[in-house]
Amino acid sequence: MTIQNLKIGPRLGLAFAAVLALSVMLTVVGTLRLQQVVGATVDMDASIRKTRLADRWLADTRINRALTEARLRAVDADDRARIDVRMKANSADITDVDKALQRDVASAEGTALLAKLNVQRKVYTAARKKLFALKEGGTLDAVAIERAADAE
Repeated sequence: MTIQNLKIGPRLGLAFAAVLALSVMLTVVGTLRLQQVVGATVDMDASIRKTRLADRWLADTRINRALTEARLRAVDADDRARIDVRMKANSADITDVDKALQRDVASAEGTALLAKLNVQRKVYTAARKKLFALKEGGTLDAVAIERAADAE
């Protein structure tokens, strides 16, 4: 039996079934592609979040660097105290960013980089604390005067 032997009703039924099957197939393919787009969007959002956190870390670090210099140049004890408060707030923000990044970073390489960065941060913080102690004790000014005399 061929299609030519069928009456118009069954022919239209077969054509409708073919169009319906094609529509279902296109719907399934479209749905699968949309699910891939959703996955890619989630990955992009996570990457953007990590980038923004890293930018915030960098900005707070730059602020603390400037505050460190201001703290070393400050003569008044009240100024030094206000700078210390701001530096501690920035350091707390950096710690919050670090915790968020540790939650978000899944790769072994990223985790290792964060660990290395935290070790360097502790070294820097300890050196800065020692520098402030030298400044408070007046030793830092004496060292700076000696180096200036040696340079002449």
